[in-house]
Amino acid sequence: MLTDLGTNFTSKLIENVCKYLQITHLKTTAYRPQTNGALERFHRTLKDLLSHYIKPNQRDWDEWLPYALAAYASTTHSATGESPFFLLFGRDMDYPYDEIFKPIRVRYDTDINYVSEFVQRMKIAHRNAIANIEKSTQRVHDQFNRKAAPHSLQEGDRVYMYDPSDKAGLNRKLAKRWIGPYRITRLKGVTAHIKGERINLFGSCGKMIPF
Repeated sequence: MLTDLGTNFTSKLIENVCKYLQITHLKTTAYRPQTNGALERFHRTLKDLLSHYIKPNQRDWDEWLPYALAAYASTTHSATGESPFFLLFGRDMDYPYDEIFKPIRVRYDTDINYVSEFVQRMKIAHRNAIANIEKSTQRVHDQFNRKAAPHSLQEGDRVYMYDPSDKAGLNRKLAKRWIGPYRITRLKGVTAHIKGERINLFGSCGKMIPF
């Protein structure tokens, strides 16, 4: 399970639930939404879908949410080559017009025949989806590496960290974006563990500059 650093995900309750259910809980680095890019991209798509239908006052967004989710679930995903609905249920979603035109459906002599074909169909779909996801992931990885700049930070360095968050009651245009300095206590790839007054976390080296 991958989550951000929200207090609802870092609580002792979630820690105990994950331990009891043997769930590996991974956390994103601070101020680095790209770490959870798949979910962030879904939220962006969902907001785009809702924006086309809700009223100007935006108060009816929850009324349109089921339709937006249905549209997303029935649309072929570029990363998997299948729709989320198909990968979950092993068939395409039924639409309201299906009740009018009554498409021809496959009939099975026994439940065993249906289960056997369903399992085989899901195996093929999941195998193809995994292969497509791996290709998509590698493509994104290669694209990121072409743009990524190497860092020269070392353990023990003091750094400023970029803070994009907005503070209540403060003008965002006048906000102080570089906070610190903090001490790097540990490096792990392109992330660094920093420690200072009221802060103790992992962050992206791309969000840090030397003090």
